[in-house]
Amino acid sequence: MFDDDDDNVSAQHPVAAHALFDALNALQHDAPVAGHAAAVPDAVLKAVGGLVQNIVDLHNVDVSELGDMLEGVSTAPGAITAVHRGMLLSINIDDRLFGQTGDSIGISPYLLLPQAALLHNERLLFSARRMLRAVDAQLQPIDTLRLRDRLIADNRAHRTRAHAALQPMREKLVQQVLTSALDDLPGGPDRLIRFTVRRLWNAYRSQSSPDACTHRCVEFATEADLAIRHGLIDCARTQLTELLDRDYLGNVFQYRSERWIFDAGSEDRGLNSLQAMLRRRLAELDALIGQEQARRSEWFNTNLTVIALVFTLLQIVPLNGLGEWLGLTAVAASGWAGVLLDASLGLLFLLVLLGRRVDPLIYMRALAHAGRSLAEKELKALA
Repeated sequence: MFDDDDDNVSAQHPVAAHALFDALNALQHDAPVAGHAAAVPDAVLKAVGGLVQNIVDLHNVDVSELGDMLEGVSTAPGAITAVHRGMLLSINIDDRLFGQTGDSIGISPYLLLPQAALLHNERLLFSARRMLRAVDAQLQPIDTLRLRDRLIADNRAHRTRAHAALQPMREKLVQQVLTSALDDLPGGPDRLIRFTVRRLWNAYRSQSSPDACTHRCVEFATEADLAIRHGLIDCARTQLTELLDRDYLGNVFQYRSERWIFDAGSEDRGLNSLQAMLRRRLAELDALIGQEQARRSEWFNTNLTVIALVFTLLQIVPLNGLGEWLGLTAVAASGWAGVLLDASLGLLFLLVLLGRRVDPLIYMRALAHAGRSLAEKELKALA
């Protein structure tokens, strides 16, 4: 690190380990350097700081910078331990365990275990952040369609790109509904659910523009997008909860030196701040899931109320009186023809009042179920 022309050439001469440790300890506690510690050259202290901070051009380091360079160093009478990002530095006068394990694992177990715990936590947090970024990328086109009104001309290009990005996921969602077991889902028999989903999906795909479809097709596509969105958010919430609450390690160590390595390493590597950020994201995901559940609950309650009102109306206007009510008295009185007419008019009456509300009741929960299964597959593929 130094050549013969350096002002600190005296650093090439041996320095007593105890003197070095005492000098570093004095610097750490802003105490005066006295006794044999005062004889330790600045160049040696710079060298230790260079090891801690991964600095090699020690010629350009000023003595006044030593305090900053040595920040985060733990000193003891016979040992120096430092943590800097992913590096762990330890200098000891005599380490019995290292002497016993140096030829096998090459490091003292008291250093290896907290370092391994830090690496484990770092991998978990990085995996969680990578997963959330992937989910955000998949949610972006859905949010674009939700936030950009299709009636505004300036939004058409953005919506076209969003529709194109979402089409493969929509196709997978529909196939998930058509191929998975639906026996435990409300909305009707499997055949009715699959028939309704296939009919609306084919009608949606047959349109020249996604934003020029009939209201039923637009409603179906919107609900499919929301099912994908809710599935991704729900799976992300589940995985993030498991990573933070089940797999992430706390400071489980007993000895002070090990606890210091873990705490200092968590702070220096940014694990504490990253964990706090992920906790905030987890709270946001919980809020989004609550909003989606409230939306579905409100939708179901509203539509069930409308259906109940329609059937109440049918009690006031019975099916067998619809012909007379509409002025078709001649046909209504002609035996079986009148019965068939009344039944047909009653069915038409129900379809007119409830047609737009029955389809979502059939497919909504099936799409939500398929969206959850699809999200699990997508996130598993990203892992």
